[in-house]
Amino acid sequence: MQKIAFIWASLFACLAVIDVAGVWLSRYGDIIAEQSGLSRGWVGLTQLATVTSLPKLVTGLSSVAAVAAGIWLPFIAKDLAAAMAWEQRFVGTLFVAVITSAPEVVVAVAALRIGAIDLACLPGSLLADVSLTHAASAFSAMMVSGLAGVGLVLRPASRVFHAVSWISLLLLAIYLLNTLFLYLHGD
Repeated sequence: MQKIAFIWASLFACLAVIDVAGVWLSRYGDIIAEQSGLSRGWVGLTQLATVTSLPKLVTGLSSVAAVAAGIWLPFIAKDLAAAMAWEQRFVGTLFVAVITSAPEVVVAVAALRIGAIDLACLPGSLLADVSLTHAASAFSAMMVSGLAGVGLVLRPASRVFHAVSWISLLLLAIYLLNTLFLYLHGD
């Protein structure tokens, strides 16, 4: 029973670390936008989204904490599944998916709390404020999702420069083009 309590406590500790790190990430994102003159929307999309999705790309105390929690999480999930006699897929789908989505939620809520609304969302109806840049991002996201599906199904064996598949290069190209478009045409 003590082991199960420890596993559950560890799971909630990961969530708490992500919560604290997310608050700091929002604050720093707002400061970066203000100090650099970049729009909050651009900072939110390119930097905060990257940090919350790929923490290993960013240095800084708060993102290191999020990475540490992210590394610890699969081990906790495996222990939780074994201790509760649950399938690992069930634990992964229910708990790990929710906790790995927590950074985005925490950053958005923290941004709202400090008044950086455009780091998190736009006031009013979301569709009322859709612009060309939003449509371009949505289209890029659909292309990335489609390419990821193609890559999973086809599993290309050929490698470019014996290192990466053509799918990986296309994914990178779409991301970079979308980022450039948002930088040049963002609000």
